[in-house]
Amino acid sequence: MEIDNDIFSYIKSIDRFLLLESKIFELGETNRSFEDNFYAGGKRNYGFKVIKNVGTDCVNLGFLGGFTGAFIERNLKTLNILSDFVNVEEKYEN
Repeated sequence: MEIDNDIFSYIKSIDRFLLLESKIFELGETNRSFEDNFYAGGKRNYGFKVIKNVGTDCVNLGFLGGFTGAFIERNLKTLNILSDFVNVEEKYEN
């Protein structure tokens, strides 16, 4: 497979989504969640998900390190998003 599209990803993050027990968020009250999910986030990673969904392959480039970097790399692999990150020892996500 030949890939022409390489995108250097600058900002990466882990996004957390909470599903609340109540459909109404109540100020001043305890709003409990029954489920939470974590995903590789950041504008570029969302862009890669869209690009993948429309059937185009590209390679996510950048630097990763620490827990956040390892999580993001694993999460993108489960989505079959190609990446070629440079792993650094320090906690570094660029």
